[in-house]
Amino acid sequence: MNNMDKINVREAEECDLEQIITIGEGIFPYEYNPKTKEQSHIFFKGKLGKSLDKVYVAYRNDELLGFAIYSPEGLTATHKIFQIGIKKEFQGQGIGVILLKESMVQYVQNMKKLGLDVYAIYLTTSSDNPAGQNLYRKLGFVEVGRMNDTFIGKGNVEIVMTKFFDERKYPTGLWNEDKK
Repeated sequence: MNNMDKINVREAEECDLEQIITIGEGIFPYEYNPKTKEQSHIFFKGKLGKSLDKVYVAYRNDELLGFAIYSPEGLTATHKIFQIGIKKEFQGQGIGVILLKESMVQYVQNMKKLGLDVYAIYLTTSSDNPAGQNLYRKLGFVEVGRMNDTFIGKGNVEIVMTKFFDERKYPTGLWNEDKK
């Protein structure tokens, strides 16, 4: 890609909503379909402009190419990428790498400005999505577990992958005080 083809990443705005949903319809048919279009609008409008939940978009010139949705997990220092989507015709061209790299940096900076710690960011991906798994591994995510029969229905296996930002350890005895 030359400079004219530079991919940019920014926080999504309401004017991006239709394009985000259209991308979702093209790659996530179970979540985005004519029956759920109104729900999709409500969901994304609820995420846009919030201080904690963040939606980022990758674009070139005026064309939106993909999106990523982030949110913190309660009061922990663990955060989640709820969903990432790249237009089908642009998949496999490195746009997902650019979107995730740049949006993670922006998201972590935003959280730190708000005084929130970021220990880890996790996501789930279908076990039958090797391209997605490889993308996440390239960015430093590692498999930490699996979830069966979730999201789409029985037989679905989701791989939980996490990117760690520091090496903190779980404080043993947190829930079960040693009695001696």
